[in-house]
Amino acid sequence: ITIRAPTDLPMDAILSFVCERHSFEFETHTFQRNDTKDTIVEMDRTLGYLTLEMKVEELFIVPEDKVYRSKYMSEDGVDVMMLQTIQGRLQVMAGNPQKLIARLTEVEGKEDKPFMDTFLLTFRYFMPAADFFKHLVSRYNCVAPENASQEDVDYFNQMKGPTQTCVVAVLKSWAENHWHDFALDAELKTQLSQFADEYLYNDDPHIRGQCPVLKNLVEWQTTKYEEMYSYYKMVERKGKVLESMILELAPDMLSLQICIHNFKLFKNIHPIEFLHQIWGSDREMTPYLNFFIDRFDKESYWVATEIVMQKDIKKRIKVLTTFILTTKACQEANNFFTLFSFMSGLGLSPVSRLKKTWEGLSDKTKAVYAELEKIIDPSRNMKNYRDLLAKAVPPIVPFLPIYLKDLTFMNDGNAKMVEGMINFEKLRMMGNRVNDIVSLVAVEYKGVAQPHIQNYIAKPPVEKGMAKLKEWSLECEKAAS
Repeated sequence: ITIRAPTDLPMDAILSFVCERHSFEFETHTFQRNDTKDTIVEMDRTLGYLTLEMKVEELFIVPEDKVYRSKYMSEDGVDVMMLQTIQGRLQVMAGNPQKLIARLTEVEGKEDKPFMDTFLLTFRYFMPAADFFKHLVSRYNCVAPENASQEDVDYFNQMKGPTQTCVVAVLKSWAENHWHDFALDAELKTQLSQFADEYLYNDDPHIRGQCPVLKNLVEWQTTKYEEMYSYYKMVERKGKVLESMILELAPDMLSLQICIHNFKLFKNIHPIEFLHQIWGSDREMTPYLNFFIDRFDKESYWVATEIVMQKDIKKRIKVLTTFILTTKACQEANNFFTLFSFMSGLGLSPVSRLKKTWEGLSDKTKAVYAELEKIIDPSRNMKNYRDLLAKAVPPIVPFLPIYLKDLTFMNDGNAKMVEGMINFEKLRMMGNRVNDIVSLVAVEYKGVAQPHIQNYIAKPPVEKGMAKLKEWSLECEKAAS
């Protein structure tokens, strides 16, 4: 039988047409691929997928049960979850918030670690952390419905213990991996600690044993977060700007110290902050990402300030050389953040207009600068930088706009809802991209932080007023008449 059909038509619709035309029983037949494995066709695939992507040219109609890639769960006639078989395993593609939480706190969901990881990273997209906590408490304290049959009561009693165990596991994973929520909400942290006390009254000795575990985790995370926050406040605190050390430092040493400094700032960004940034949350939800982003401008204006501060042309040429060679050293050390920030500073008009200073560079330094300009070339979606990044081996301090652009594309290019349910596949894609960013902190830079240099890097001389920078630049080299 030869048929012609639109490529976007699902295979079960085509089967229905063929069965009607040739007197086959639709309910008992399906399509089978004509290949060595006699593979049953997934009936919710489109004709285009089979013919264009899988290159299937011939199918058999066989008396077998149908296979669907997608599976729907419904309650009272309404779809509440959609799953798909991917690489032999059912994955959640969409669901309403209550059903997603229910799966999270069921044995099947507990054993699906990728699902739990994605949910805990992304649930703020459709539910505040405080509401999620309330749902977990409700699941833990659930009671059998009124007027339930004996069979329902027996099933409830059978599942109550496993459900509570799953809730305990979810809370522990949440506190271990996403303390950011509790650190920014003192009331939520208090509720978590108080809820741990309820474990003590549980009949299950395993759950009772989790009370001190969760209490200790709360205390440890609180201390860890306060130490990190204190470090940031120390770095951020306005104090005396240190005198310039730029002429005293070799490019390799300066590069290493910058790598150590910026890597620590990057490592302390919580994964949730990248998503909050894309979803337009308040700045208070992204404190460490904000600090890292602000650091970019600080480095750019540091470069420009140091150069135009030097009124002696020989010293100014040396400062410019130091920054160019430091930029190259950072690029070779995979500190792409400073590569772009320093190049931004070198491209500011008060610096780029210093013709005599640039002419005073050696041919070797000029060649290095030209090479760096090619790397940061924005054309073809920053292909040169992306190619360099793809080959880089950690440790890495990335240029974040590339990742944030990818996340924005995923967020804007995929619907929030699918058939009335949360598009969980969208959240999975975005979560995977965030994990790509987080994976970059797995390896740290080797080398010892030098306190006096770290202090200088944290509080270098920075003038952000373009009028003042231009004034200093004109004092270095007067405008051409």
